[in-house]
Amino acid sequence: MLKNVFLKTLRDQSGSIFWWSTGFVFLSIYLSWFYPYISRNAEIFKMVEALPPVIKDLIGDIDFAATPAGFFNLQPFSFFAPILILFYSVSKGVGAVAGEKENGTLDLLLSKPLPRSRVIIQKILSLSAGLAIIHVFFYLGMIFGVTLFQINLNPARLAAAVTALYFLSLSFLTISAAAGVILLDRKKAVGAVSGFALISFIINAYAPTMKLFQIARAFSPFYYNSGNSPIQNGLDFRLLLTQILIAAFFLFLAVTVFNKRDLYS
Repeated sequence: MLKNVFLKTLRDQSGSIFWWSTGFVFLSIYLSWFYPYISRNAEIFKMVEALPPVIKDLIGDIDFAATPAGFFNLQPFSFFAPILILFYSVSKGVGAVAGEKENGTLDLLLSKPLPRSRVIIQKILSLSAGLAIIHVFFYLGMIFGVTLFQINLNPARLAAAVTALYFLSLSFLTISAAAGVILLDRKKAVGAVSGFALISFIINAYAPTMKLFQIARAFSPFYYNSGNSPIQNGLDFRLLLTQILIAAFFLFLAVTVFNKRDLYS
C-alpha cells in the first residue's frame, strides 16, 4: 500500500481514468464523424424546429448547429459531456469519505500520520488530477476527430470549452465530497447531489425563456460552465473565477467538517 494518500488515490482510480478517457475519445470521434452528415441534412433541422418548446430548451438552440462551433456547443458541451462527467465527479467525490466509511477502510485511511485536513485535501487533489487527465484526453480526442474529418474548429476555443467543463466537474466533485462528509452515507449523498444537479440543470436550461428561473440561475453551476458559450466566444474569466470559488468553498467546507465530524457515529 502506498504511503502517500495522493498517489494511492491516483493509483486506485487509474482504471476508471483509462476507461473514461477512452470513452470521451470515442465520443469525440463519433460526433466529429456525425457532424458533416447533420450539417447537410436540412430535414433534421425542420424536425427539431417542430418539437415543443419545452423539449427544444433542454437540447439547446438548434439554429447554431449549422456551424461547427454551434454544433459542438450543442453536443457534447451543453448536454452529453456535462451529464457524463458528473457521473464520475459525483461518485468519486462522495466516495472520498462516505465511500471509505461504507467500505470499512476509513480507519486505515486515518491511521496515516497526517492531520485529517491533509488526508482529505490530498484525496480531493488526486481526484481533481484524475478529472484533469480525462479532460486532456477529451480535448485530444476532439482535436483528432475534427482534424480527421476536416472540420473547421478553433483549437483555442475548443480548449476554452473543455476548461470550462473541467471546472464544472471540479465544482461537483467538491460539492459531492462535502455532501459525503456531512451525510457519511454514500446513497444519501449521491441522491442529494444528483437531485441538486438535476434541478440546477433544468433551471439553467429554461432560464432564458422563463423569468421565474432567471434569478435562480445564479445558483446553478451549469450557468458558469455554459453561460458564455466558450467554444463560440472563448472563456469568460468572471464565470471561470466563479467556478473556481465554488470549488474552493466546498473544498473548505469538506475539510472543515471532516476535521470536526464524528466519523464513527
